[in-house]
Amino acid sequence: MLIDAPQRTVAGLLRDTGVSAGAMRRCGHRFSAAGPLVCLGETVRSGVRVAAGVRVPLRTRITAVSADGLESVLVGGPLRALTHRTTLTPTAAGTLVLDEVAWTAPWGGLGRVGDVLLGRRLVLRLLAARADALVRAAADVEGRPVVVATALLRDGAVLAAQRTRPPELAGRWELPGGGWSRARPSPTPSCVSCARSSAWTSG
Repeated sequence: MLIDAPQRTVAGLLRDTGVSAGAMRRCGHRFSAAGPLVCLGETVRSGVRVAAGVRVPLRTRITAVSADGLESVLVGGPLRALTHRTTLTPTAAGTLVLDEVAWTAPWGGLGRVGDVLLGRRLVLRLLAARADALVRAAADVEGRPVVVATALLRDGAVLAAQRTRPPELAGRWELPGGGWSRARPSPTPSCVSCARSSAWTSG
């Protein structure tokens, strides 16, 4: 799947428990984690709906978190094994997201039949729901205005500027900064702000 957003944006959304919980809810499942972002070593809990009123509890541990993706392994539940690896690759058109899920069902031959009838369909539906949630969240994040502020330190002093506008903020102090967009290099807002509020110029 290709998402029209930078790799670091998609990596952040992969860690966002709200995105995961929303995708799980759409499929009738439950998801819970300790905080708003999953962290390395954290155990997350899921209630996987396999039939009306029947949920299978699973506990997975996050084993890798980086700008390149996310990995988790099963630490509790009826499955004998479960691994999930999401790999992110930057491209000229956005970020390529590749999911690899492997599991071993219990109960021998009966479990293998369950895989064919239920397990694979359930996993594919869940991955599709998460993909849709990632696309929507990335579009929302990329559409938001971003404000950059910079702390400039020298000999223990911090550069600050006193606002003159808007009227409700006039007289208050702020760090130099400004709006940022993907079309401009990230240092630009701070450089412009410093140049406007002082005699300093960038080289």
